[in-house]
Amino acid sequence: MELTKIELTGFKSFAKKTVFRIDTPVTGIVGPNGSGKSNVAEAFRFVLGEQSVKSMRGKTGADLIFKGSKGLAQMSRAKVELTFKNDTSQENESPYASFSEITLGREIYADGANEYTINGSKVRLKDIQELLAHNNIGASHHHIISQGEADRVLHASVKDRKEMVQDALGLRVYEWRLKEADKKLTVVLANMREAEISRREIAPHVQFLKKQIEKVQKGTELRSELAGLYHTYFAQEEAHLHELESKEPKDFEDIKKHLDEVTKKIQLHRESSRTSLPEEITKNLIKNQDALRALEIRKGSAVRAVIGLETEIRILEETIQDAGNKNQEETEVFEDGVVPRKEAVLFAQEVRDIHEKIIWRFDHKEFQELPALLNLLKARVHSFESFLTSKHVQKIPTSRIDVSALTQKLQALKASLEKAAQEEKELAHSFSQALEEKARIEQEKDAYRENSLEGERALFELEKSRTELLGKLSLAEVKINQLRERKERFEAELAEGAVLIGSSIFQYKNTALTAFDQHVQDEQRKKIERLKLRIEDIGVVNVDEVTKEFESVSGRDQFLANEIRDLEESKAKLEVVMAELRTTLATTFDKGLETINAHFQKFFTTMFGGGDAKLILTEREKRSRTKDDEESVGDEEKETETGIDVTVSLPHKKVKDINMLSGGERALTSIALLFAMSQVNPPPFLILDETDAALDESNAKKYGAVLNELSEHSKLIVITHNRETMSRTHALYGVTLDIDGSSRILSVKLDEANAYAK
Repeated sequence: MELTKIELTGFKSFAKKTVFRIDTPVTGIVGPNGSGKSNVAEAFRFVLGEQSVKSMRGKTGADLIFKGSKGLAQMSRAKVELTFKNDTSQENESPYASFSEITLGREIYADGANEYTINGSKVRLKDIQELLAHNNIGASHHHIISQGEADRVLHASVKDRKEMVQDALGLRVYEWRLKEADKKLTVVLANMREAEISRREIAPHVQFLKKQIEKVQKGTELRSELAGLYHTYFAQEEAHLHELESKEPKDFEDIKKHLDEVTKKIQLHRESSRTSLPEEITKNLIKNQDALRALEIRKGSAVRAVIGLETEIRILEETIQDAGNKNQEETEVFEDGVVPRKEAVLFAQEVRDIHEKIIWRFDHKEFQELPALLNLLKARVHSFESFLTSKHVQKIPTSRIDVSALTQKLQALKASLEKAAQEEKELAHSFSQALEEKARIEQEKDAYRENSLEGERALFELEKSRTELLGKLSLAEVKINQLRERKERFEAELAEGAVLIGSSIFQYKNTALTAFDQHVQDEQRKKIERLKLRIEDIGVVNVDEVTKEFESVSGRDQFLANEIRDLEESKAKLEVVMAELRTTLATTFDKGLETINAHFQKFFTTMFGGGDAKLILTEREKRSRTKDDEESVGDEEKETETGIDVTVSLPHKKVKDINMLSGGERALTSIALLFAMSQVNPPPFLILDETDAALDESNAKKYGAVLNELSEHSKLIVITHNRETMSRTHALYGVTLDIDGSSRILSVKLDEANAYAK
């Protein structure tokens, strides 16, 4: 950059806006003491960012603002601007390298507040310093040499002198970069520590949330499996419920209707069972009973008649017995006129047997065989009678048997038998009719009773049906209750399923149906219950909140991990940059120091007409005292610091210690060193504020000769009283106090003045 002008407004004695145009290589500023010419050098310091008000001959920031005079009021602020012409064709890392003109500004207010600008835009002091560092203008201000400070480079400590040399070598930008890198590294390390601490702090929560997410994922898997089971289960269950709803109530109503019908039939049967035996049947039954009683009476007579035969039969037996006694003759065969006794006894015995049978039958009321026995008895009597009337029996002498008497007896027995038979026949007929009538009446009665029994059986069957129907109705009612409970359970399970897996539960309606199997359905339900228990074991986890929190925390953890990785990369890069900067600094410093020594020797020889001068890199111990506490005396700690020492050897003298030099010698040595330092990386300008005040005429000429050489690389602003120095300038600004108490300037270009004088 090339300095073109400096503009002061309200700065110290320059109340009014004052512009110094720097158009020539050497610009001189002259004026009487107290006119304010040194305020120009301080204005340079001010605008370049000087923070020490003391170095600008003030105590507070307000001391840099015009205080006012009789003719002018006090100013509330002071402002200084430096304008540079920038060569945009040169490569420069400055952020303002593309601007053809750069104006630095600084404004200070009465309260001490400062404002920095670059091309009118507010910036930080750091931005100003960075821009200046890129143009070889450092904070040590080796390019501004004020009155009485020419030899400060010799009085400076080895460390400060080293910083001046670094400024002169343009290493300040590297130092600045190194410091910035070190600051960044410190920040990076601090951020790394904070990130690692933060990551360690959230690590347990991340693990907890991770487990929660695993639970959520497991729960999601279980819920997905549960959803599949639910869809199949609910689809089958709903279809089965619809089937039961269409069947069970209808079955219940059908059973109830059938039960009502059976109940009505039972009522009718019970009402009909209360009717007594019909009257006609009752009358006939009584009449028949009377007839049977009459027949019983007649039967008694017949029995008596039959029993009466016993007398006649006994008489017949006696007759035959008597006949046997009279006739002692026994024969086995018939002879003329003879009846064998054996035949007669046999006949009597048969009659007795038959009679006994008849009596037994009467006694036991077995009347069915009586007619046959009576006929048998009658036939046997008839047969014996026929035997007696045969020709054989008639020839038997009467002395042997009374045939006629026997015949009479037989006739009497026959008559009795016929009478008994007739009586028995009539009695049997009547009894048969009575029995038939009784059988008919009994049949009617039995038919009625059978009908009644059938009714009772029907009633029993109806009661049985009613009992069965009541059981079926109860079972149907139980089934309906079970259906209602099953439906309620279905709705409860559906609601529970909606809670567990959400609205997707209702997708079961799209599930294909298979043949219903209650066993399969029960197994599905058991699986569902087991899955629900597993889901309950996982616990209730708010999926959205946990997922959101996990994403947030894991995102934070990942961010911190990425940040740590980035910081580690930045740390590595910064360490590489810092190593490179240190290498560059060391290399450039060593080479630059050699170059400065060459120029220092050159300018020193010019100033003193010979001799030697050199800068030496050195290390010295420094002492520092630290207080551990109020009672401790302190411990001395030895430290070393690297710096630069100055060695000189004047011609014709053996003086080597700079502290042994005279004032003029020290001034010339300082000027030679400062000029040498400015030649390595020439700054855009050099300000020399009465640095020649201590020089005599001879040395002033040498000083003036050096000015011409320096102006080839930097613009010089020389504040002087020395005529020799004035003669070396190309333009002069005269500073004087105006009648209003402020400084004002007059300018003249010496070339033009000389031409005008000629």
